[in-house]
Amino acid sequence: SDLAPTDARRAAPPPAAPLLPAPRARALLPLRTELVEDLPALEALAPAWRALLGRDRFFVGPDWVLLRFRHAPSGQRPFAVVVRDAAGTLVGLLPLARRGRRVTVCGAGAGADHVDVVAHPDEAPAVAEAVLDALVASRTRVHLEHLAEDGALRYAIRARRWRRLPYGEVAATVAPYVEAKRTFDAYLGKFRAKQRGNLRRQARAFRADPAAAIRRVTDPADVPAGIDALLALHAKRFEGREGSTSFAGEEVRRFHRELATVLCRRGDLALTFLTVDGRDVAVHYGWRFGGKLWHFQGGFDPSAASRSPGTALMTMVLEDDVFGAGLSEYDFLDGDETYKTTFSTGRRRLFDVLLGRPTAMGRARLLVRGAAKLGKVALAARFRRDPAAHQDPDGPVAAPDGNGDPKA
Repeated sequence: SDLAPTDARRAAPPPAAPLLPAPRARALLPLRTELVEDLPALEALAPAWRALLGRDRFFVGPDWVLLRFRHAPSGQRPFAVVVRDAAGTLVGLLPLARRGRRVTVCGAGAGADHVDVVAHPDEAPAVAEAVLDALVASRTRVHLEHLAEDGALRYAIRARRWRRLPYGEVAATVAPYVEAKRTFDAYLGKFRAKQRGNLRRQARAFRADPAAAIRRVTDPADVPAGIDALLALHAKRFEGREGSTSFAGEEVRRFHRELATVLCRRGDLALTFLTVDGRDVAVHYGWRFGGKLWHFQGGFDPSAASRSPGTALMTMVLEDDVFGAGLSEYDFLDGDETYKTTFSTGRRRLFDVLLGRPTAMGRARLLVRGAAKLGKVALAARFRRDPAAHQDPDGPVAAPDGNGDPKA
């Protein structure tokens, strides 16, 4: 049966292969920076840019960023701080987006998380300092969303303190994850006996059903129809309910068709459907990058909610495509919905930061504008962390089938 699990219980998955270039024994200083505000010029950097990407930096990589700009709203253009050494070699960059005098993270609000400078780890602190100098000199209003908690850029900002660089920071959200260093059976040990039994029962029921099947999109020609089916299934979660989702519309459709096609050609797409009698009842959309599986979006058919298809598919994806495939981690990305908290083994904080100019006027403006903007972020974060806002009456393990919208 194509629903049979991979035998992930025989041994712990092997460690992920190193994904970063080896450290280079050379003097990094002096560094010089330049601002790239032209899309073709930014595209020309893609090969060297990609070689510098760390395992957690997909959303500052060329796959995400260049496609975001090709689908950007009118008036938005690249604002990339590019850092080179004395020989002119690219050693780092921070790809941002500019609209007027306001500079933000590329794809902010569309799913970009774990934001940091792109650089070799040994060179990231120096690159982050150079990037900050360039941002301050640009005289723009800089709002950095969803900075990585342990990122070099956040450390560099905090190290300068208020007098050297006025800034405001708030913990905006969290990114739960599942660590997959042990076997899947060992991972299930984190659940209470009843929860563990429910997870096994729900997945086993679909695996044993001859009418059920797992359908993975692996052919680039099938990607457009797969994304359309994802959007349709995701939208069903909101039928007859208050609220709406931002994961909808033609612009979202076009962007993710193109992104998923690029990922599919490389063999990194994770677009997986659970079907019954040929009808899609649940879907998981994400991708493999840096030895991890990244979860971006999902959906389920409410008419099949009694069988918990979303929960069953999540369990099977973790067992087969993460633990069974030898990956090191499953990243839920931002949000602390109940089902993410239930499945996760840890979480990372993501921060929003506003930068001001190191002048009296700059500090005053930051106090006024920053308090209002970051106050809204903090209020939204507090609401998201209210357990009552995400409690599912059928129990936390049923949450993917009726609660929470990862990228809504």
